[in-house]
Amino acid sequence: MLKNINQEIMKKLLLILLALNLSCKSDINSNASGDSSGSIQKSLGKKIEITDQLEKYFLQDGIEQRNKELEDILSKADSNTSNALEDALNRKSRYSYRYDSVENEKNIIEAKSNREVFVTMQKNIQSYLSSPESEKAFVYPLQKSPKDVVLYLFKAVTSGEFSNLKYFNDPYLKDYSDAHTMFLMAAYLPEMNLISNKKAHRKFTELLAESENISIEVQNVRIEKNKAFVLTSLIDSTSTKGSKEFVIELVNRNEYWFFDGIRD
Repeated sequence: MLKNINQEIMKKLLLILLALNLSCKSDINSNASGDSSGSIQKSLGKKIEITDQLEKYFLQDGIEQRNKELEDILSKADSNTSNALEDALNRKSRYSYRYDSVENEKNIIEAKSNREVFVTMQKNIQSYLSSPESEKAFVYPLQKSPKDVVLYLFKAVTSGEFSNLKYFNDPYLKDYSDAHTMFLMAAYLPEMNLISNKKAHRKFTELLAESENISIEVQNVRIEKNKAFVLTSLIDSTSTKGSKEFVIELVNRNEYWFFDGIRD
């Protein structure tokens, strides 16, 4: 399956750049490469608070920018889901004589479902952002090693375990690229995939279903100052085209490593 998945979707898989919709999570767990959520959690070790060890000014800026990014995402989703539901209802009432009634009803059901998902997601994230924990910084012991961070991210995506990704988001980050934004969505708003690109989601699900044939290999870790460049191979045992190489970039904050991008 890997050779049939375009490069952009593959990137999003590896770095959790697309979130997983909750309805297919059980399917992924059953097809994952043997790692249960329990073993994934165990591999992380005990969570450590490092709030007081970080630069207060930079941390506060990072938290404020993170919150702003999340609010922007929610604002767009609010508008999109509200408009989609209104359009579906208006289309049925105004043009029902021109459209198949079953199709109309399905469109309304989907739009209502998406709206309900959004409302729940919005409440959850607002509750988190108003909690004391959202103002703190936490890490796991494995974040001492760039290689271990990359291997964990791969384990997390192939097991459908995204709940701890927020701790791999750079606490100082102010300038969000598209990759940073997608990573943020996966870490904080996994339900977004229910109301996002369904074609991309189908490809994502197909690739996860074949995860037992896919392995990751860290070829080299190069560290320059507070940046790590992890040369990585993604290998599909069923493909004759060999492996796909890419570089995962990490940034160091107080001796712990966080996601900072991906490139070919």
